[in-house]
Amino acid sequence: VAEMVNEACIKWGFFLISGHGVPKHLIGRMFSVSYEFFDLSEEEKLQYDSTGRKGGRGYFSVGKKALARTYGDLNAPGDQKETFVSGAEPIDGDPYYFTPEAEGHFAENIWPTYPSDMKQVWIMYREACQGVADKLLNIME
Repeated sequence: VAEMVNEACIKWGFFLISGHGVPKHLIGRMFSVSYEFFDLSEEEKLQYDSTGRKGGRGYFSVGKKALARTYGDLNAPGDQKETFVSGAEPIDGDPYYFTPEAEGHFAENIWPTYPSDMKQVWIMYREACQGVADKLLNIME
């Protein structure tokens, strides 16, 4: 399997994982809560704006991010997409998550109040995908 992954990355630049074990209902719910959030008015979404917050968590409106700028084109126009970013939740009682070294990687997430289950669904989905990533890394060892 590791050789097939390597070959796909070299030849195509990506690969698709099927039979990954992430439940279909969870994938569907992830899409639906995300659509519910992005269907809110711009004013409502801007309550969760990422501006001035460490770690790049929260809402990024259309044009706020520009991938081309990461490649040195500082005058590149903003990307024509909106984004909501979250990361891993700190593990209670583990002081590492609150050290200066971890600060940018484990910044506080900003969760909207609507949809009311967005936080729960996004955390469950992230944990399911982390399980897939862990299996993939074990295969590649």
